Amino acid sequence: MVDFRKETFLQFVLQAKPFRFIISLWFALIVGVVICLFLGWDTYMGILFLIIAFPLAYLAQVRIKYVFYASGRKAFLELNDSHAIVLNDVDLYIRGFDGVSLNDKSKIVPRRTPFYQLSKADLILSGCSIILMGKDRLMGWDLYAPAIEMSLSAYSTNAHRACITKWYEERDRIIVEIHDAHFIKPFKIEFKNCFAEIKGFLSVNR
Repeated sequence: MVDFRKETFLQFVLQAKPFRFIISLWFALIVGVVICLFLGWDTYMGILFLIIAFPLAYLAQVRIKYVFYASGRKAFLELNDSHAIVLNDVDLYIRGFDGVSLNDKSKIVPRRTPFYQLSKADLILSGCSIILMGKDRLMGWDLYAPAIEMSLSAYSTNAHRACITKWYEERDRIIVEIHDAHFIKPFKIEFKNCFAEIKGFLSVNR
């Protein structure tokens, strides 16, 4: 059985290129010293505050990313499928996604509202489900979205769920229409590569 996203939090932190954090910390320290001198504050207290607060803020941000990243492994283990197919770095294009139009207008956007608008994803093809784990890169930082189970019929994990209502080919791409109960309007996910694997999987489960 292939393994998937088995990194611990510490390994994930080291993969997040912490040298950028060190550079950012030095920059924050310099800015902090200038501010402290300008405002007449105790320079040493200001520096101490930045030394403590900045790393904690950075680790909190990385921790959130890790929780989203690790949701993919959780879904993978819940599938418990030795024949699951893992596809990494699949290019996506989202058509017609309206992340603002939630079904329940009376409520604030739920904390766990799924997020689809990323340009890449890792996929797990298993049973009658596709586990979608969106990811992207912004200003040199890796971004991750929580795992979403998109199914043609039954569901196999505790990840957020969406329904595949139909799919079709368009030139050398696979288009999947999605209905997610969080949102009023359906939308489409366009898979730009891994054509043969995705088509083969969807054809078997048609």
